[in-house]
This record gives sequence, structure tokens and C-alpha cells, in this order.
Amino acid sequence: MLEDKLQQVLSNCDALSNPFVSKLRSLCMVPSVSAHGRSLQEAAEELRAIMVEVGLNAKMVKIPGGPDALYGELPVQGAEKTLLIYNHYDVQPPDPLEEWVSDPFAADVRDGYIFARGVADNKGAIVSRLGALKAILDAGILPSANLKYFVEGEEEVGSPNLPKFISKERELLRADGCLWEGGHKTPSGRPEIHAGVKGLLYVELSIETADKDLHSSFAPLVPNPAWSLVQAIGSLRDGDGRIQIEGFHDDVIAPSAKEMTRMEKNEFDPEMLMKWAGVTSLLGSASSKDRAISLTFEPTCNLCGIDSGYKGQGSKTVLPRRATTKIDFRLVPNQDPDDILAKLRKHLQDHDFGTIEIQVYSSEKPAKSDIDSNIVEAITVSAQTVYGQTPNIWPSMPGTGPMTLFVDELGIQCSMGVGVEHTGSGYHAPNENISIVDFTKGMKHAAALMLTF
Repeated sequence: MLEDKLQQVLSNCDALSNPFVSKLRSLCMVPSVSAHGRSLQEAAEELRAIMVEVGLNAKMVKIPGGPDALYGELPVQGAEKTLLIYNHYDVQPPDPLEEWVSDPFAADVRDGYIFARGVADNKGAIVSRLGALKAILDAGILPSANLKYFVEGEEEVGSPNLPKFISKERELLRADGCLWEGGHKTPSGRPEIHAGVKGLLYVELSIETADKDLHSSFAPLVPNPAWSLVQAIGSLRDGDGRIQIEGFHDDVIAPSAKEMTRMEKNEFDPEMLMKWAGVTSLLGSASSKDRAISLTFEPTCNLCGIDSGYKGQGSKTVLPRRATTKIDFRLVPNQDPDDILAKLRKHLQDHDFGTIEIQVYSSEKPAKSDIDSNIVEAITVSAQTVYGQTPNIWPSMPGTGPMTLFVDELGIQCSMGVGVEHTGSGYHAPNENISIVDFTKGMKHAAALMLTF
């Protein structure tokens, strides 16, 4: 009986693909860039309209100090469990604009792909998971669990105002499992599941040595802030990429035997990663297994950008007055961003870079659910049903999100499902995209999960 219902729902997903692609494109045309505080209310209102249309009891919820979030629910009489679905409607800035083939907010469709900032991260997943519910209700049936949708508007800037909201609204989001935002497949098409996220400390380092730019002839006498900053950056890592901040690795814990056993079954192909990234080599000389472990379990220190002096066309002999850099640290379970910030400050002082100022842009703790939890099992089974193969199951993903608030504060086991992305989706980069085929498959996967959780 369940099989018949599932087949009807999957057929409905195919029928609903084009209408929900249209809704997705419309949502992607709203430039909801949280870093700029841009069009967030407009995106929230459009999203609420879609949630109501598919059959949810949906409303705006105030996040003190931040943009409104969306909450929608569908109680199911007799259901013993509740499934929470977390997503975010804000997106990254589209820069550099000159590298986009089409306007990042035009949601252009080319060769079966939708190109738009936020289409992969994370609006495609939002709309596909709403389409999944519509497909179920159109079949005249109900999900197996009560549903709760929660969509926030400042994930891309670290969800700074979400902790206070969650501490006051614990019952609103109470659930037995959470389908986390996003998700993707390997380059070969194997679905992937992630049961955790890394933490994050995002900082800007800046140094100013004069009150104006000077002629470069003064270089023998006037300190150049760019040199000081480059030397400071160079002190953070050694030639092999190991972070040199004293005590940085003290709290890092090794993966458990259970996690290692599970990872042994996963597909990880460095050659395919190189092809996708457009690089000719990877750091280190590790095996595929060691590289997968590094990507999953090791912290990072990444240089996001440097700015100083003249960057225009041709030459200008100048000694800049100021230099800045943005750095992100991805943190693993047991590391605390406040502790890492304190150690970074001490490192700069100990290495005579005490005049460098630190501004914190984002700070989030890592989080990890049990890879044997009910939500991981349910996502795995539904992925096998829709994609026809056993997914990779990773204890954590290399990226970051506010999962600690749900896992550690609310006690909800969370897992990222397969989603709608592919390896070349280019989230956070120019020409971000998803395929319409993957969008429809993501809708089917979400529907299968809702029927079996």
C-alpha cells in the first residue's frame, strides 16, 4: 500500500516540477543578500506565500535584531513523530559580477540548468521541499510525521541573532529529527548525507601605519602595512599547511571507530575533485582515505582575501597606509571559536604583530549528530529509494551552519540530505546553478522521507 502511495507521489513530483521551478526562479530573482541587508523582507514574504499555497499553516516569526524567519507546520493526526525541516532564504553576495555569464538575480535557464545566486544555497532546497509536500497532499494522503518548516534569513552571516530566539522558542521547534539545509551528490552521481557541520571563526585582520598613502620612495623609512600583514599571515601556517597558533589543535578529537568504519564505505575520488575544482594538484601527498579524513575531521585556516594599496590598471608606485585580510577558521567538534579567537590574539602579540586589529564577523560552534540516528537512517532509506544506490554517509561536512543550536541546545538529531545541488553547482561562486533534473529528484527524495520518517 505504501509503495502505491509513494509511486503516486513521485509521479506528482514530475508533474509539479515545472510549476515549482517557476516559483524557485521567482524567489531567486529576489536579491536577499544578508551581508548587505538587502531584500530580506521581500524574500520572506514571497516564501510565506508559497508555504501557505502548498498547505502549511505558515507565519512570519520575529528574530530580535535580525530579519524575520518563516515557520510553517502541518499537524498529522495520529503521527507519533515530528520532522523539522531547516533552511535559509538569505544568500551570499554575487561578487565578482564580471564573472557571471548572466545576471545573478535573473534566474536564467540554459541547457536544463538554472543559474542564480542562491539557487543551490539554499533556495532550491527550500522550494523542492515545499513541492514535496504539495505532491503528497495532491495524492490525497498525509506525511507519516508532523511537519515543521523553519527558514531563517541570516545563515550566510553566521545566524548571529538565532541563539536568543531558539532559547525562548524551544517548544516551537521541538522535533524528533531535522532534515538540514542543502545537500549534493559526488561527481559520479552518488548521493551524500552529512550528519554534522564544522564550526567557524571568521575574522578580518587590519593594520594601518600612516594617515594617507605615500610615494613608494619613502619605503626605506616608513613601515609598509602590507608587508606586516603578509608576514603575520605567513606565521599562521607552516609550509605543509599545519596551523601554527599555539594550542590550536589541543581540543581536536580523533574520529571514533564507528565513524571510521562508516567512512570506509564512502566514495571519495581526489581526481574528480581536482577536475571539478579546476586545479592540477591537491595539498599534501596523502592517500584518498587520508584526504577524506582531513576534509571531514581537521580544522582549517583559510585566507579569503587581501586588500591593500593600488589595484587598478597599469602601475602606481605607492606605499599604502592600510592593509586588511579576511580569514576563516573551520573548526571541528570540541573546538570553541571564542577560545580560538583568544589564541589568535595571543599568537599575534607573541610574534610582534600586536598592532594588528581583529574584527570578528562570524562565530559558530561545530555540531555533530549520531550517524546511526533515526534521521540519518530515514534519509538513507529514502535516498536509496529515489536514487537507486546507497549514499555516502559522512559524520560531518566541511562547511558550517547553526546546527549546534538544534543538536546541542534543542537535542534534535540533524542530518543534511541529498538536496538539489551537484558537484559543479558553484555555491558562493559566480554562475551558481542547479539542474532541473536534480531539483525534481530532490523533491522526490524529500517526499519519500516525509512518507517514511
